[in-house]
Amino acid sequence: MSNYSQEEQVGIVRDAMTLQTVIQIETQELEKLKRERFQARPVPPTRQVLALPQVNAQLPAPPKTDLKLMQFLKELPVSQKILYIALTMTGVLFFPVLVYVYYQFTKECRRRNMELAQSAEYQKEVAKAEQAAAQAQERARQETAKRQTALDTQYKTELERYNTVELPAYEKELAKWEQTHAEKIAIMAADLDANEGILEELYDTTKLISLTYRELWILRWLYDDMRTSDHDIRYATELLDRDRQRIATERSGLMVREAVQDMQVSMESGFRAVYEAVEEGNEELVKTRRSQNAANVAAIAQRHNLSKAAKKQNEMLEEHFEKYKK
Repeated sequence: MSNYSQEEQVGIVRDAMTLQTVIQIETQELEKLKRERFQARPVPPTRQVLALPQVNAQLPAPPKTDLKLMQFLKELPVSQKILYIALTMTGVLFFPVLVYVYYQFTKECRRRNMELAQSAEYQKEVAKAEQAAAQAQERARQETAKRQTALDTQYKTELERYNTVELPAYEKELAKWEQTHAEKIAIMAADLDANEGILEELYDTTKLISLTYRELWILRWLYDDMRTSDHDIRYATELLDRDRQRIATERSGLMVREAVQDMQVSMESGFRAVYEAVEEGNEELVKTRRSQNAANVAAIAQRHNLSKAAKKQNEMLEEHFEKYKK
């Protein structure tokens, strides 16, 4: 038989549910804080190196002889003509002779082409084309060098700005962010530890809610049932146990969301107020926020005579604030 009245039992369940909800929200907020990272380090400028365009000489087409096969045959010595005619008349050597004659013709064409390629007129055209290519290559080199000089000047200016302005500004902002971020984490961790301590003290002191019924959705269900009826904790848990599996499957998620939503907005507003105060170095606002939290927890402690836990919570917050001021 409980030593608490039905009304007092409702209050204990309500406070347990409230603390459990606060702990869940603060745990999520602490995890989110720990995942946060400062913006990436600015990327230093990169020196751009231009490739020198390669200019190839547009050489004139090699000259070719206009020698024809019949002309080649006419130019053959008479002795060779007679020999070829005699060999072809035998019939058996007709095709081999033709092949050999054509081979001699192509060989002569190649020889004449080589002579034309070595001619002074063609070599003059080649030299002219190579000179034009060399001049174009030099113009390309000068233009590339001019552009490269401009790019290098710009790179040096950007690098100096990066090293003297952008990087120092980033490192200063990073150091400030790391300090304030660590402070936010410390504040949230201190709140979380205090609330977990008060909740544990509430369970241990009242001996009203066993381990079996300390999940957030269960506390929400018990609170809704008890505050809308005259059920005590014993009867409410018996009702819950009769249909616990179905309720857990169908409604537990909804009840947790409802419990969290009831407090989420106000708590997140409180988080932002503290974060802004830390970022601005507003010690008074941080202290006020700490005092409000301490008062809220102390109220729960006083309702259930949890003086030891309340005192410990206040000491933790005071110690934390003193460290912050330093």
